[in-house]
Amino acid sequence: MNYLEMNFLSTCKAITVLSARCQNICIPINHSFSYDLIVDADGVVSRIKVAQTACKAPSGSYVVNVAKAGKEDQKRHFSASMCDFLFVDTPEGCYLIPSSMITQRRSITLSMFEEYLIPEVSDWRSRQ
Repeated sequence: MNYLEMNFLSTCKAITVLSARCQNICIPINHSFSYDLIVDADGVVSRIKVAQTACKAPSGSYVVNVAKAGKEDQKRHFSASMCDFLFVDTPEGCYLIPSSMITQRRSITLSMFEEYLIPEVSDWRSRQ
C-alpha cells in the first residue's frame, strides 16, 4: 500500500471515529498540510490534522512524524497554530491530541499522550 492510500484510509477512519462525537465533518476542497478535516462538535468548529503510523521506537511506543518531508524548500515543522487537534491512527488504536499539548516539531512519541487514546469504536457505540 502506498503513502497516499494509507493517508486516505486513515482520514476515512478519522471520519468514522469522529462522526459519533461531532454534528458535522467537512473535508476542505483545497489540500492543506495544516489540517485534513473540519469538525463541528457542540457548536465548536475545530481543524483536525490526520496522521498515521506503524513505526515503533526501541521502547515499544509508537512514534509519528508530524513534520512535512520533501525537498528543502517544501519541508515544514509542526506548529500548534496549524490545527486544533491531531488525530493519529495506529495499529493498536487512535489518538485525538490537542495541538496545544504538542511541543515537538518533527515527531512525537505516543506514550506521552496515552490520556488521549480514543476508546474502541465498539466501546462507544455500545454506550449510546
